[in-house]
Amino acid sequence: MAAAVAEVSAQLGKSLLKFCSGDLGPEGVLPDTHLLDPLLQEASTAPLAEAPGKGMDDRLFYIYTSGTTGLPKAAIVVHSR
Repeated sequence: MAAAVAEVSAQLGKSLLKFCSGDLGPEGVLPDTHLLDPLLQEASTAPLAEAPGKGMDDRLFYIYTSGTTGLPKAAIVVHSR
């Protein structure tokens, strides 16, 4: 999907972080994309001392859809889903 993301990358904004994972060639990684696999290998596997204060009804992430009216819309996905 690198080509699709590259097409809209300028419209996504600079504050949006992009990650990729898997066996990718240089043509499959956008210049401002973080490689997820090395980050995961470096991450601690120790459990958190205290769980973050989030509940099952709190937002987990957004999925942006094309929208039927022409403008993109964010579908909110909560932890319980």
